Amino acid sequence: MKKSILTLIYVLCITGLPGKSVHGMFFEPDPLFHEVMLNQAEKVMNAGSLKELRESAIRFEMISDQYSGHWYPEYYLAYTYAMMSITAHGNPEESDDWFGRYGDVDLHPFFEEAERAINRAGDKEGDPSEVIAMQAFIMMARLNADASLGQRIGGAMSDKLHRAIAENPKNPRPFMILAYLEFGTAHFFGEQPTGACQRIEQSLALFQEEANKMEETGKRSLIWWGEPMAIGLMNACPDR
Repeated sequence: MKKSILTLIYVLCITGLPGKSVHGMFFEPDPLFHEVMLNQAEKVMNAGSLKELRESAIRFEMISDQYSGHWYPEYYLAYTYAMMSITAHGNPEESDDWFGRYGDVDLHPFFEEAERAINRAGDKEGDPSEVIAMQAFIMMARLNADASLGQRIGGAMSDKLHRAIAENPKNPRPFMILAYLEFGTAHFFGEQPTGACQRIEQSLALFQEEANKMEETGKRSLIWWGEPMAIGLMNACPDR
């Protein structure tokens, strides 16, 4: 993928994070756990710097220690480390301050921590569709850092996303991530991102379904992220 699409991914990820909608699943019987997780999810969604993301990672680690049987803290810890890699890659000046040195920033620790965290979420019987989609999101973060990996991991990333969709065709997040991949592929080959834009439309329709269900049930979800990113990508479609 060319640099411009990777820059677009970074900008959409960072600027698209804050949002009023909270979508996903809510099956946790412990109201205190739900409140703690929801508050921390709101903070990480609005984090705009490596420092804020690192603070969120520490809090998710603490929540995981306290609620060791739950998969949500590990899931969000993986998300946080993936976003740390995207932020560090997209903001080298802040990365220099963060790492205390100048030159290339080693993003591998972020990827490794993210992958370990999402694997632990899977071991704790986390929702298969959400876990697999997060694995693909981490792969997207790797592509953001090194476009040369596209041929090597693009196919595996696509396979994961189709597996996530098969696990739950109503989950909007794998549709959104798959659209990112298709958008980048179209850009690389100099084609119009027609398929990617259609995929984003699917994702946004599913996000709306989740919002409607949440309103009907009166239950606020813990799986939040994705819709602002999808909106940002839709706004980059040629006919918008």
